[in-house]
Amino acid sequence: MIDLRTYYAGYRLRLIKLEQARLEMRARHWIKGEHGYFAGSYSTGGGGKTSAKAVDKAGESGIMKSGEFHCYGDYLRDIMGSAKDNNPEELEAIKKDVEEKGGKLILLKDNTKMVTDVYQGEPGVIKVDENISLAGLKHEYRHFLDDLDNGCPGLAYYLKDKDAFFDFERRGYEEEIKIAQKIGAKDAEKKIRGEIKKRRKEIYGE
Repeated sequence: MIDLRTYYAGYRLRLIKLEQARLEMRARHWIKGEHGYFAGSYSTGGGGKTSAKAVDKAGESGIMKSGEFHCYGDYLRDIMGSAKDNNPEELEAIKKDVEEKGGKLILLKDNTKMVTDVYQGEPGVIKVDENISLAGLKHEYRHFLDDLDNGCPGLAYYLKDKDAFFDFERRGYEEEIKIAQKIGAKDAEKKIRGEIKKRRKEIYGE
């Protein structure tokens, strides 16, 4: 006689494992650089920080817990200069708000860095070059705020929902567009809109 409870429990576990495998394969596609989009971190299970084994590479089985959302360029930096030098009050206000909400804003000596790390169940971490423009900073700040509004669901949430993924990115770029329009930077605005089109193509495969 078949124990139906055991049978269905096993069936459900297999479905969960298949879904995890599907998300991992999709994550590795991005991580390997085919789109240059973000790097992910994995946990091999257990739960909690002490039992999690996180790696910054693809290839190990586990549940994707976190990842970085990358921005491709700070198109208004040459026009606006750095937020540190020209918009220090706004920079400090954003930093204070991020920290009060449980996140972090880290300024690095790395002119290629414009990312927001997202974590399952925890506020994100913004990592940007110390000379980032206010527009670039607001792009990443929008990611941080939107991830909070989404309940800090972790990277897998965005990977499995293309609409959510694209909307997340689009809203970041719209912060830059608002500033470009305000200061009349039409060429920069055109480039930023071009990035939105690229993101859409990458995410939807169009």
